[in-house]
Amino acid sequence: MHFSTLLTTATVALVGLTDITSAHAVIMDAWGSNNPKLHGWGLGFSYKNTRRDPLGRLLDVAVFDRTVFHDRNNATYLNYGCGFSGNSVGWHLKTNKPGVWNAQKRKKTFFERKADPEGRINVPRGIEGLALHENKGNVRRRWGPQDGRGVRTGIPKVVAGRTMVVMSRTIKGNARLLNCRIDYNGNGKTWTRHLKLLSCGRAGRPLTAGCSVNKLGKVFNKFRFQLPPNMDCRGSYGANKGIKNICIVRCQEGSLNGPFGGCVPIQQRRRNPVRTVVVNKTVGGKTVRVTQFVTETSKSPAVQPVTTVTNTIIETVTRRPPPRMTVRVVKVVKLPHRYIVYINGKATPTSATKVNQVITETVTVTAKPVIETVTVIQKEEFQDETGGTETSEDDDSDPELKDQQDEEDGEVPADGDNTPANDGDGNDGNDGDDGDEGDNDGDVELDEDAEMGY
Repeated sequence: MHFSTLLTTATVALVGLTDITSAHAVIMDAWGSNNPKLHGWGLGFSYKNTRRDPLGRLLDVAVFDRTVFHDRNNATYLNYGCGFSGNSVGWHLKTNKPGVWNAQKRKKTFFERKADPEGRINVPRGIEGLALHENKGNVRRRWGPQDGRGVRTGIPKVVAGRTMVVMSRTIKGNARLLNCRIDYNGNGKTWTRHLKLLSCGRAGRPLTAGCSVNKLGKVFNKFRFQLPPNMDCRGSYGANKGIKNICIVRCQEGSLNGPFGGCVPIQQRRRNPVRTVVVNKTVGGKTVRVTQFVTETSKSPAVQPVTTVTNTIIETVTRRPPPRMTVRVVKVVKLPHRYIVYINGKATPTSATKVNQVITETVTVTAKPVIETVTVIQKEEFQDETGGTETSEDDDSDPELKDQQDEEDGEVPADGDNTPANDGDGNDGNDGDDGDEGDNDGDVELDEDAEMGY
């Protein structure tokens, strides 16, 4: 929930009574069940972000809206693509419109207007950056620049019919459940189907079946999703399209000032099934029966007509309106006043009467809380594919295709960064919704590596 920045002093005082939370979330980690030692992230994520600067800690959060900082009143939900972030919008202007960027780069209002379409998070650049990390064997700190053990970075490897885990980091506010959808074309311009959520829970604990908000922690949470058994990742990137078998998984939560989340590129591991056949061949003038191994390919999937899925997000907001002010005017015929007169240093009580005085009394009446229900409807189109087989064709004899045990999360950092920026003692119960509290008009420092996918 977002409150306009054009607030009177009295209204600002009432914000503390607002019973709402609007968290930002970033996809900071992801891995496939068959290779949990290789870790990716949501495109645009900055593993170097210390989360200490009030505005800077939000710059790598992907939002599926053309306006990075917005409220429900000016939301323009994006069905497709991988969204915008402060980094992506700022980097676009810095490199393509330096005059605009240099004039406005140090103001948060820069991110409160609708961005150019070219300011989207760059999907090819992000995928190629992850592939470069993988090829170099790079290791990053899991929880941030200084926190946690190192994990190998790259494009998560997945297998049809198996699972993948996505880890989110909540920044200011309450954590929400994620929903994810997959694009077999690997570009995020269409969606094939929703992914089934199997389990969730706070980081540092094993995942158990089922998922609800009650199982979530304050900051770091894991979500396990079922991948389709007939998954067919066919996106290609890089030089000569050498990065193959790519799908895009877009995960998001349901904040009305978002939604927030990220696109995770995944790379499908597969091995075509092999069958044995016996054929006749002529060898040295003689016909002999020879056993051969023939590799079969899947039938090309047929694309069904586009189906529309409607998601309805309902959020109940409790807030107090400004107090009602009433003025009462009372006319007094006689109003006695008693005062002290000092004569030669001696106090002498006396009294006088002022006639026909008018007294104005202002009474503040506390208003009752108002409960407002906000309903947002998001319509999305899915091209669910059929054909091939509804069971995984991957050969379990290949060790790269078998599930492996998840790595331990290690020591999870404290939840200290999950507070409203510059919010004093943090007891006002309000998280804002765009990170623009306090002195966020300060410097905007972009993360060039994150924007370049590296």
